[in-house]
Amino acid sequence: MSRPPAVACEGAPRDLGLDQGRFAHHLVAQALGELPTAGFLDRWLPDPHEPAVRLGRDLRRYFPHMAERTTGLARGARVPERALWELLRGVVGRTSGAALAVAGSVVRAIDFPALDILVRRSTPGEDFRSIDLVVPGLVPALAGVNEHGLVVVASWSVGSGVEDTEPCRAPGLLLVQDCLQRFSGVGAAVEWCERRPAGGETTIVLADGSGALAAVHVTPQVRQVVEPRDGLLVAPFATQRAEALRKQVSSATRLDGASLGAALRAEEEARDLLVHFEPGAPRLGVQGPEDAAPEWIELVPGKAGSG
Repeated sequence: MSRPPAVACEGAPRDLGLDQGRFAHHLVAQALGELPTAGFLDRWLPDPHEPAVRLGRDLRRYFPHMAERTTGLARGARVPERALWELLRGVVGRTSGAALAVAGSVVRAIDFPALDILVRRSTPGEDFRSIDLVVPGLVPALAGVNEHGLVVVASWSVGSGVEDTEPCRAPGLLLVQDCLQRFSGVGAAVEWCERRPAGGETTIVLADGSGALAAVHVTPQVRQVVEPRDGLLVAPFATQRAEALRKQVSSATRLDGASLGAALRAEEEARDLLVHFEPGAPRLGVQGPEDAAPEWIELVPGKAGSG
């Protein structure tokens, strides 16, 4: 498997975005060219009622650090900032990879070709460092682990994207990066996800090195904390797909990263990439369709277990 390209981002929020945008500008331009609504960028003045512009407004209001990173990313990639708001809307409007978690192992399927994903090492000034899997034109990670070994993974189902009538149009996916930057354990991260405004319907899975494991199902009206059932968490929460995955895992002789990955591989849709985490260890493993085992990438290259 070709490992996804890696980028190091460091500094204040806008600097983090600049680093990512400069590194991935060609990938960002390619992704924007494929947007079905790309024509709206041809207008000189954006319509303040456009869904993407409303999302950008709520991004600045509720997620100021993420908004600053998005501004830097747009400048680094030399694209209009509202184009990245539209890209975020597009990503959360499609299906995402499922996630499975037990104490000690979290596996997330990535529904993007490996070349359309970045491994990002983030060093955000005063906040916690993390290693993430990201879409090149987005600030929030799809999945990541920080220097304290807190794993945060988002998953959602078809049709759970953000509606323009919701009070907050910034999607729940943004909570992933918030948690990675701010928290060392599951308890405080769960409380943050319960309190913060967010749109759409997202399941945020959290695990740490103490064995703590929980998920928060985020909707505009309700936050539901989900505990493991028979030692297993499945995301997206409460869907037919989740129950099918639970049945797949139930046939395994033991619950570990290998059995979780095998269950995700057995889904009807082929997965381009699996990302593995061992809560408590600041590293992630990437596994392509033909790989027998994940290839592990450290937060600090050459310093296993550092944080």
